[in-house]
Amino acid sequence: MSSLPKTDRQDSWVTTMMDLHASTWHRPAGGLVVAVSRDILDGVGIDAPVGDVGVAMCFMPQDISLRAYAHSAIRTAAEHVGFEVVARREVPTRPVPRHGRSTLPHISQVFIQPVHVTDPEDFEQELQRLRGLIEGEMVLLGLTDDDFRLVSCSARAILYATPDEAGDATSFYPDLADAPSRREQMGDFRRGLTRA
Repeated sequence: MSSLPKTDRQDSWVTTMMDLHASTWHRPAGGLVVAVSRDILDGVGIDAPVGDVGVAMCFMPQDISLRAYAHSAIRTAAEHVGFEVVARREVPTRPVPRHGRSTLPHISQVFIQPVHVTDPEDFEQELQRLRGLIEGEMVLLGLTDDDFRLVSCSARAILYATPDEAGDATSFYPDLADAPSRREQMGDFRRGLTRA
């Protein structure tokens, strides 16, 4: 996975992403912004061009029932703005010393496409609108920031934020580790995939 290309516009956008990250759940200790790439989309079996698929990075409830409600709410919100959820992936994480997995959120990526082709800039704006709708749905479900956090929602990049217990993003997320080969890296990325 490559880091986001450095242009003035994208540097500003990355700064905005990191500013949002600074205020996220559990006072995250760190994070890394990674461009949505062909590798990522291929890893979940999506043929659409890069830029035509949004990725929502979500800190989900540990409780399976609450998590199912959260995923249903995301699907409902997406349909409300003319999008569809096309894949979902459970993000692998490494154990954290001195902390059990039960203290950490369940982390998912939700892949979203517009039903009709749209301008990339319009799509990105609509994804931000979708973010607000999803957060509203979670409030209606009675989920708090301790239950659910939408870390990022974009067709440009994914914010791999880390809860405060997790420390360094590259240590916490196998997705971000340097793999000896592209095949191994893609194998790591495919772990946990669920088709929508």
